[in-house]
Amino acid sequence: LDSNGQSCRFTMVNDIHQDDAKYRKLMEGVSSDNTDFIVLNGDIVSAARSADTVIKHTFMPIAEQVANIPVVFARGNHESRGEDFYKLPALFPTPTGEFYYTFRQGPVAFVVLDAGEDKPDSDVEYSGTADFDRYREAEAQWLKQAVKDPKFASAKYKVAIIHIPTIDEHDSWYGQKEAARLFLNTLNEAGVDLMLSGHLHKYLVREKGSAENNFPIVVNSNTERLDFEADQNGMKLRIYDMDGKLVHKHEYR
Repeated sequence: LDSNGQSCRFTMVNDIHQDDAKYRKLMEGVSSDNTDFIVLNGDIVSAARSADTVIKHTFMPIAEQVANIPVVFARGNHESRGEDFYKLPALFPTPTGEFYYTFRQGPVAFVVLDAGEDKPDSDVEYSGTADFDRYREAEAQWLKQAVKDPKFASAKYKVAIIHIPTIDEHDSWYGQKEAARLFLNTLNEAGVDLMLSGHLHKYLVREKGSAENNFPIVVNSNTERLDFEADQNGMKLRIYDMDGKLVHKHEYR
């Protein structure tokens, strides 16, 4: 990636849940000619039953594309499950060694966050392996320092990528509420301009200032692809359905 570049372009998908045919369909037409990197924003698999399964469903359906385009991975709650969940850091190395980190492409600084699981650590789903309460607390402390890094703070635009959106509503699940409680104030104070999420399996936009968020939150559907482009004139989002039809668009300046 080029932190001194004049523009930033990427494609994002999420919540594929091992549906390889859908994955390939959504990614049709994406190439190194029209994108700088691919964002996989969580739940590409339903569980990390084995490292081979993760590779098979994450990389192999779009093998030619990922061979030529960098991949940014944001862990979803489903990738926190399964016998080999602990092997994922070796498959998706990050600058911090954790599933939360920052990077820069052109005028855009990114912070990738990990909300962990959506249910309490005590839930039977996790068989006693989960400790996401302490994990999120440690991540929140890291975030307070990460957003002060000059490479992040000096960017014209700041974008947060997190599978579970920081939207705290009466029917939000535990992990979503905790992510909002721990991350939202810091992101507001850091001047984040946009958050991109998944998890809800539907398209949703929480406009800036509609709750505690000082930035718009765009939640991408599990059947749509989000294309992002930014230059000195602003940020543009174009969202396409399974047939390649433009269904949503947003511009931020």
